Amino acid sequence: MNTKHKAKIANTFSKSANHYDQYAYLQRKCGNKLCKLLGTVNKQYLLDAGCGTGWFSKYWKLYNNNVIALDISPGMIMYAKKNKSAHMYLLGDIEQLPLMNSSIDIIYSNLAVQWCINLESVLFEFFRVLKPGGRLALSTLANGSLIELKQAWSKIDNDIHVNEFLSIKNISSIFSIYRHNIIIRTYKIYHNKLLNLLKEIKGVGANYLYSRNTFGLTSSNKLKLLEKYWPNKNNKLLSLSYQVVYGILYYD
Repeated sequence: MNTKHKAKIANTFSKSANHYDQYAYLQRKCGNKLCKLLGTVNKQYLLDAGCGTGWFSKYWKLYNNNVIALDISPGMIMYAKKNKSAHMYLLGDIEQLPLMNSSIDIIYSNLAVQWCINLESVLFEFFRVLKPGGRLALSTLANGSLIELKQAWSKIDNDIHVNEFLSIKNISSIFSIYRHNIIIRTYKIYHNKLLNLLKEIKGVGANYLYSRNTFGLTSSNKLKLLEKYWPNKNNKLLSLSYQVVYGILYYD
């Protein structure tokens, strides 16, 4: 990913920092699941990689861990710092961690690495900073996420309106060089109005598209068409699917 994209992603998330937690239902659901999979962790040097508002940094801090909160977004780091979510705050890139080799016991990364282009290099960087015997817990989105949005737009125009995600097979293959456990879950979030659905995507800063500068709807007519073509309506509710991959990886 070039620096242009990273700067724009950081800016998009900074804009959402003050209201992120209001819309972050899926992020908390996935983060709570990831915490349970990781299990009891206390009195460890723990990196929250892609910490966002610091919601889970604060969780790990409660267990007497020495928590480092890292995010690419200045707005998110400022928010996490204001709420005293961690012990240390780093403005930095997951793909180029500003940390020394073998300095971290646990890495926790919830729904962040899907914004990185090369998952293999991300894992290599995570394992560079992990101590031997350390663990990496991550969740990420896979192909099939936001499929309803993609299908509805395909009926309207040929533009790209949804970012592409790695397939579960590809993610599993990348994990395979490490000792690991992998779990796949599909979640469906239901909305009674299309505007609420789109507002939630924008509210958590997930509206950046690599194919163009902004995610947006150009007219009310397109909004009506998007709702008309929305697949698999359930009692007039609009569902939006997320294919989530959880991984616990071990540094033997």
